[in-house]
Amino acid sequence: MAQVQPAPAPRLASIDLLRILAVVGIIWFHTEGAPHRDIGYAALPVFLLLFFALITKQGQTYSTRRFLKRRWDRLLKPWLFWSVVYGVGRVTQAACDRDLSCLANLLSTETFLAGTYIHLWYLPYVFASGLLLHVLNRPISKINK
Repeated sequence: MAQVQPAPAPRLASIDLLRILAVVGIIWFHTEGAPHRDIGYAALPVFLLLFFALITKQGQTYSTRRFLKRRWDRLLKPWLFWSVVYGVGRVTQAACDRDLSCLANLLSTETFLAGTYIHLWYLPYVFASGLLLHVLNRPISKINK
């Protein structure tokens, strides 16, 4: 017998607007010469707060297995893809420059945890912290019912 999946929650326009503003903030922060660009860094906590709030709101909606499957598809697959892309780029650049010493960093713990490019750190971080929050939230959400 097929397992019945819960209906997806309706999208909240205010959350989507916050996400858009946070994207603009991150882009603003990374734009050299932009006035008051440091303010854009505030978008990172906004992303994290939204992510964690939505996970805790889900409560028991998703089993841990389904949670892992969704997060694998949405976070770790793109992280692996872009890590490979940037890794190939770094290897190609090292070969063109004939400077293989910079390739030692590709085998570091930091690369294993964050990816081959510094800006990829966010994806495995939210995967691991989201999983921890999901696991901790499941028994707590049973108490509140």
